[in-house]
Amino acid sequence: MKHTPFHGWGVVDPRTQAAIDAGHPEWASLPADNVAGRLSGAKEIFTGKPCKHGHVATRYVSINLCTQCNRERMRKRWTTPEAKERARKYEREYYKRPEVVARWADDQKRWSDAWWKANKGLARHYGAKRRAQELSASPSWLTAAHRAEIQAVYAQAVERALDTGMPHSVDHIIPLANPDVCGLHVPWNLQVLTKSDNSRKSNKFDGTMDNEGWRV
Repeated sequence: MKHTPFHGWGVVDPRTQAAIDAGHPEWASLPADNVAGRLSGAKEIFTGKPCKHGHVATRYVSINLCTQCNRERMRKRWTTPEAKERARKYEREYYKRPEVVARWADDQKRWSDAWWKANKGLARHYGAKRRAQELSASPSWLTAAHRAEIQAVYAQAVERALDTGMPHSVDHIIPLANPDVCGLHVPWNLQVLTKSDNSRKSNKFDGTMDNEGWRV
């Protein structure tokens, strides 16, 4: 005799079955009507019945509106040519407001040349970090202390440039982009060189941690 595996008694609440059919069985745990939704403080309910447009989806408690209908309405509202033109018009008018113009002027002063020179080390640090991430050379295990050390190296390059009057830059001892090896953006792989030396070194690598082969 062949036995059929037991899958339950087959009695499923219609609302639960509707949630399963919609691909969201978790909707069955939501309140079934607005009264229960307001009493429980829920933001959405699920009745299990289609809306007037045929969507079987959750509804907002506050306005009793189908969430799928609302998404389609908002998509239509913001993707039409008229909506895009309204957004462009608002943006043009926004940047002409006196308070926005004044705030923009304050930002310009804050990001002036003097500020940039005083914080150039920080700016270079963030730029190098972004490039290292693009090359997958910035390890995820770096600690806050490691990042502080990296930032200190870039600040040191700026200080040397101010002391000597010669442009200095931070170099990766083992290059990040080399046909044979890929170094890491870590404190112990950084050194301060003059800008001309850094350009001359480029991505050369002699196979040692000193990597002094480029000098000869």
